[in-house]
Amino acid sequence: FRESVTAPCVYYNETSGVRLGTHVDDFFCVGPQGALRDFYNELKEVLDLTCVVLGPGREESQVGTFLGRTIHWHDWGITWSGDQKLLDDMLVEWGMERSSVVSTLSVKEECSKAGNGGETLIEDEARVTRFRRGAAKLNYMALDDPRIAYVSKQISQVMSRPTEEGEVRIKRVLRYLRGAAYLQVELCVAGGSNTPCGIF
Repeated sequence: FRESVTAPCVYYNETSGVRLGTHVDDFFCVGPQGALRDFYNELKEVLDLTCVVLGPGREESQVGTFLGRTIHWHDWGITWSGDQKLLDDMLVEWGMERSSVVSTLSVKEECSKAGNGGETLIEDEARVTRFRRGAAKLNYMALDDPRIAYVSKQISQVMSRPTEEGEVRIKRVLRYLRGAAYLQVELCVAGGSNTPCGIF
């Protein structure tokens, strides 16, 4: 396998055609069915692992999960949905299960205050911890939902010194996501139905 020049956790095997994404001890692979099976069998000789192969065959699954994301197999490729539990947990932790929804992620007044140095620091340790946990979860959710990528970056900019205004931004994102349509990413897989995906 050769390491990607731009993404250090992505690898490609030119001989087998297998592409591999890694996160600690979780692998997500795409490639020809036989090559995926061979790769899995090689790994199984040295590692204790389980495998789910998504694909069109009877012996293959149509749905699997990877790092909390749900992946569905289709003849033309896969659909990828983020972990809804992260949002549900945040709504409970922030007491916003029944909050009103908004149609935008920010308003002009909030944008004008961002980064101007006049924000109010949060002193309470419990709120600081909640803020940092919330910012980290939004960062993770933004990987699957580009709608919140920019505002998540803004919130993270004050993670080392959380602010009252940052809390307001987090709450607005939660209100937005609570009312927004659930996002599902569609990925066309080169080779179509001949290219299963393996989740180890």
